[in-house]
Amino acid sequence: MNHELMMWEGVRVLPYDPWSARQPDWWEVQAAIRALAETNDVVIVDAGQGGLIETVPDMRSGLQVIAAELSVMGLARAKSHRSRLDSWGCEAPHIVGVEPRGAPRGRGHVGIGEAQDYLTATVLGPIKPSVNLCGDVLEGLGIRSVTKGSRKAMNLLADLVEQAIRPVSGASHKDQ
Repeated sequence: MNHELMMWEGVRVLPYDPWSARQPDWWEVQAAIRALAETNDVVIVDAGQGGLIETVPDMRSGLQVIAAELSVMGLARAKSHRSRLDSWGCEAPHIVGVEPRGAPRGRGHVGIGEAQDYLTATVLGPIKPSVNLCGDVLEGLGIRSVTKGSRKAMNLLADLVEQAIRPVSGASHKDQ
């Protein structure tokens, strides 16, 4: 299966279109994850709203990252999802705050400090909306560059993922 996957910038991708395809059974998803984990160091799953995490046991033990929209509704959704992850026995997720797209300037946006207070957790961010990034992703070009205002949060998230993949034992990140 691994060799049949499409490649995107050196990364194998198993695409899925939930709007026009049959929903796979939980055991099909688990079998695919296990097969990919046998031949790859890292398997990243975009779990959407997280329903698969409840039904696919292998997904509960992985690193969880929540992209939380920095709005009242977005934070309420993130808090609810964190609660579900906790009830399924998952580790505490990392939370990345994403500024709402299309909101009028100065309206509908919650700051990182308020988000942390509400979620009682560290929130990385903010990730700022970028028309160029959105266009690049929609055109299949991937992430060609990260905007200056989002770079710090993206670097912190990348460090957290790297630490989960290769735990550092006493050595600093720069020593490796």
